[in-house]
Amino acid sequence: PDQFGFDLVLPSTPTADGSVPAPTLTAYDNGNNSIAGRIAAGSVTWAINGYTGPTDGPANPANDVINSLFRGGSGADTTVASGSGPVTLTGDGVTVTLGVPVPTMNGFLIDVDGVLVSDGLIHWFTTTTPDSPVSNFELTGDLFFSGTLEYDGTTDMTVGMDFYSGSIEFEAGVLCGTRHVALPPAGADFFPVGPGLAPNTCRTPGLPCATIQHAVDVACPGDIVDVAAGTYPEQVEIAKALTVRGAGAASTVIEPSSVVANTASLSTSNPAAAIVLVRDATDVRIEDLAVDGSTAAFNACAPSYFGVFYRNASGTVDGVDVRDVLQPGAVGCQGVVGIFAQSGAGGATDLTVSNGQVTNYGKNGITCNESATVCAIEANTVIGRGPVPLGDAAQNGIQIGFGASGRIEGNTVQDNDYLPQTVCATGILVLADGVEVLGNTLSANFCDLIAIGNGGRIEGNDIPAVPVPNAFPLAVIGDGNDVDQNRVSGSTTDGIYVDGISNSLTCNRITGSAGAGVLIDAVSATGSTAGTPNTVASNVIAGNTVGLDASAVTSFPLIDATGNFWGCATGANSPGCDTTAGSFVDATPFATEEPVCVTCAGAGGDSDGDGVCSNVDNCPAVANPGQEDADGDGIGDACDVCPNDPDDDADGDGVCGDVDNCPADANSDQADLDGDGVGDVCDVDESPGSLVLSRATLRHSTSGRPNGNIRVNGLLNTNDTETGFEATAVAGGLSVRVQDGADVDATATITGCVVKGSRRNIQCKSSNRLVVANFRRDPRGPFLYRSTIVLKRLDETTVGTGVAVGPVDVLLEEGPTIQRNDRIGELEACVPRTRTLSCREG
Repeated sequence: PDQFGFDLVLPSTPTADGSVPAPTLTAYDNGNNSIAGRIAAGSVTWAINGYTGPTDGPANPANDVINSLFRGGSGADTTVASGSGPVTLTGDGVTVTLGVPVPTMNGFLIDVDGVLVSDGLIHWFTTTTPDSPVSNFELTGDLFFSGTLEYDGTTDMTVGMDFYSGSIEFEAGVLCGTRHVALPPAGADFFPVGPGLAPNTCRTPGLPCATIQHAVDVACPGDIVDVAAGTYPEQVEIAKALTVRGAGAASTVIEPSSVVANTASLSTSNPAAAIVLVRDATDVRIEDLAVDGSTAAFNACAPSYFGVFYRNASGTVDGVDVRDVLQPGAVGCQGVVGIFAQSGAGGATDLTVSNGQVTNYGKNGITCNESATVCAIEANTVIGRGPVPLGDAAQNGIQIGFGASGRIEGNTVQDNDYLPQTVCATGILVLADGVEVLGNTLSANFCDLIAIGNGGRIEGNDIPAVPVPNAFPLAVIGDGNDVDQNRVSGSTTDGIYVDGISNSLTCNRITGSAGAGVLIDAVSATGSTAGTPNTVASNVIAGNTVGLDASAVTSFPLIDATGNFWGCATGANSPGCDTTAGSFVDATPFATEEPVCVTCAGAGGDSDGDGVCSNVDNCPAVANPGQEDADGDGIGDACDVCPNDPDDDADGDGVCGDVDNCPADANSDQADLDGDGVGDVCDVDESPGSLVLSRATLRHSTSGRPNGNIRVNGLLNTNDTETGFEATAVAGGLSVRVQDGADVDATATITGCVVKGSRRNIQCKSSNRLVVANFRRDPRGPFLYRSTIVLKRLDETTVGTGVAVGPVDVLLEEGPTIQRNDRIGELEACVPRTRTLSCREG
C-alpha cells in the first residue's frame, strides 16, 4: 500500500566540501498511534517506514513516519567500490549496486539493486502487538530490492546531498526446507490473518499446502516438495532447482481438468500446453508420481500437448507414469508427447528419464529433440495405442532426433503399429549421430528399431517374434555404426537392414526372417559408395529365407562375412545352412558352431573373450577362465583390487578393508593420532584436533554480485570437559577459514555464540547474519557435535568466479587466537561443476 515507503541513507565520507554533515535516518516505534507519541529508536541505515496517512505515503510531504516496520544498520559510513560500469556501495546492513546514470532533461535516471540485512524483527504498526522475530514468518531477515530512481536537479537545493526518488520492488529471503502438500481439507495455500489472507510456506508437515504449484512457488532452490497421495487437478510450472516427490505413481496423480498453453514448442510460434512444465532451470527432479492427461484432453491439434516438458532445463524424471496424453477427437496430431525434452533459443536441456511408464500417448511416448539436448532414457516401459488406423498419427515409442544426443537403455517398448502398414510406427526411432541404443526389448511394433545416423551403437537389443511377427525389426541407415549382440527373430521381411558404409555387425543372432537375415542395400544414405565396405562377422544367421543378401553390391571391396555360423557346420550355401546372395561377399572362413559372443548375447556377451559369458563372469573385462575368487566376494582375483577383502574397500579410500584401520570410513592417509589402531575419522575417543568433514558445497559469486556461498557439514570432537567447548565459544567466539585448491579463501569471525535448550546445542551467528554455525550434540559421545557452518553472500574476491577444485580444507578456531583446540579438516572427493564444487567424505 502507498502507506509504506522505503528510506535509505548512504553517507559519503568526506562530503562534497566538508561542511555538510552526513544526514541521519532515524527509526521510530509506534507509541500511541500519533506522531506526537512516536518513539525514536536510534539511527539506522535503512528503514521500511509506515506513514501517517493510509493512502498518502512518503510522496506526500505532509506525512511523517509513525513506525519503522523493518529496519537495519546503524547509519555508519559507506565503503565505495568504484570502477568502470556499475558502482557498489557497502555499508552497515546494506549493499547497493548503482548502475550507469542515464541523463534526463533535469538530472538522470539510475538503476539500483541490493541486499538489506534487517535487525531480525518485525516492528508492528500497533501499540498492542510486541515485535516479532522474522523467523516466525519463515523469513531470514534479508531483503532484496531493485528499481529505477530519478535525480532531479531542479528540486534538489541542498549542497552536499543528493535525493533520489522512485519505486522499488522487494523480495524477502525465506527459510528453506522440505515443502509439504496435501489435498484439502488437510492442505491450504493461504490462512486467514485479520481481514486478509497470508500465504502458507508449506514447511510444517502438519500444515501442508493444497497445491503443488503453490509449494513450488514458495520453495527455495534445492528444496524438496513432498506431495501426499491424492489427485491434484492442476498444471505445474517449475523454474528453479527442486525435487517434486510423490508418494508413488499408483497414489499420487497430477490430473488437471483442463490445460492452457504455457510455453512454446517445436518452434517459437507454436504454443504448447504442458501438464508439468520445467523451464530454464537445472537439477529439477520429478519422481514417484503419475501425470494423467485424460481429463484435460482436448479435440484440437493446437496447442501441442505434453505430459512432462523439459525446455532449456536439466534434471531427472524417475518412477513417473505418464498416461493418456492425447486428443481423441483430433486424430493425426503430431505435437502430442508423453515426456518431451527440447532445447531452444540458445538454451540447453539434459534429462534422464528412468524407471517409469508411458502409455496411451498421441504421437510419441518419450522424445528428445534439437541440438544441445542430451537424454538418458533408462528402464522405462513404453506402450503405444497400436495398431492405429489410417489418418491417425504414426506413433513412436522413444525418439532421439534432430541434433539431440544420448542413450536409450534397458527399456521395454511395444504396440506402436499402424494400419494399413504403409507408414512406420516405430518402437525406437533415432534421427541423430552418436546415439547408443542398448539392451532394450521391442515387440509388436510395425518398425521396431530404426537408427538413422552415423557413429551410433546398437547393442544387446531383443526383438522377438512374439506376440506378433515383426515387419521391420532393425534398420540402420548411415555410416560407421556398431550393431552388436542383438537378437532378431521372426521378421516378415528382413531381419537387419543396412544402408550405408563402414557399419559393423558382430555377435548378433538373426533367425526366422521371411526375407534376408541381413540385407545390405545398394545406396548409402550419405551418398557413399554403394553398400561397401561393411562387416557382417561372428554372427548366428540361421533359418532365414536368405542369410545375407548383398546382391545390390556391385563393386569391391567385398562384404566381410567371415566367422558367421550359418545354421550348420559346413558353412553358407551348403545343405541345411543359410545362403548368401551377391558376388561381392566373402563368407569364409566360417564358424562350425555358434560363436561364444552370440551364445552370450543377451547375457552381456563375452567381453573379455575367455569363454565365460559376461553376465556370469566374475571378471567380465579381464580374462579369467578359471574364475578364481579367493575372498568369495563374487569378484575374480584377476580384477579384484582387494582379493582378500570380501567388502572390496567399502569406504573407497584406496586401502583394502582387511588392512584398513577404518574400513567403513574413508581415510586414505590412515591417520591415527592416539596410536590405538583405530583411524582418526572413526575413533570417537580421538585426541583434540578432530574435525571430520562429511560434506562441503562451494558456489562461486556471479561476477559483480556478492552471491557466493559455502556450506560445510562435519563431526566435531572436542574431547574436552563437558562445558569446555561451549564456554570457549560463548566467551571468545569462533573463526572459520575455508580454502580450495584454486582461488577460494573465505574467512569469517563469529562472536555471537549462545547455548540453546536442554541439550545444550550451540548456535553462532555473525553480526551481519551472513555467517551461521550450529553445533548439535551427537549421542555417540559426550564431546561430539554435529556441525554445520554456512557462509553467505560472498564476493568474487573470496570465492572466485571460475571452477573450484578440490581438496577443500576447513580450519575452525576457538577463541580470538590460535590455540590447542583449533580443528583442521579436509575433503578430497570433490566434483567440480560450473560455479559449484561439491565434496563428500570418501
